[in-house]
Amino acid sequence: MIWRIFFFLLLSAPLFGQMAAPDFQLQDHKEQRFDYKENRKAKYYLLFFWHFQCSHCQQGLTKVEQFLKDKSPEDIQVVTIFPFAHQKEEFWTYVQDSSNQLQTPFFQHATDYKATARRAFALKGQPPFLVLLNAENEILSSGFKAKKLERIWKALR
Repeated sequence: MIWRIFFFLLLSAPLFGQMAAPDFQLQDHKEQRFDYKENRKAKYYLLFFWHFQCSHCQQGLTKVEQFLKDKSPEDIQVVTIFPFAHQKEEFWTYVQDSSNQLQTPFFQHATDYKATARRAFALKGQPPFLVLLNAENEILSSGFKAKKLERIWKALR
């Protein structure tokens, strides 16, 4: 029990480093392995865990997209992760629907098909859940809301 409290506090810290992100497995829409570390094109990675039926998640995605449009940071990539394997077909249908904001070059989408990311980050309940990683795959911030992204980004600059 103590280790869970410690782990939660550690993941809730506003900014820290030196803690490597856990390993986890993702898939793209073709059910191919998606390794965000191999496809890295930026100094920072934002992992955004979300559910397509969650209004808070939708608002968070909108805030992240607006941040990316306003700030145009070239050194950050966003991977949206759907952590519920039993609904992945519905998720991909939703993502590929052109009537929502998800058809944007800012986001790469993936599913957590074996729930490895969900377990690795100890996700409970409904997302959204954001994790910011640096180039060394260390966790800089975790468990924050999308509205705090700009403040965290300024602290990194």
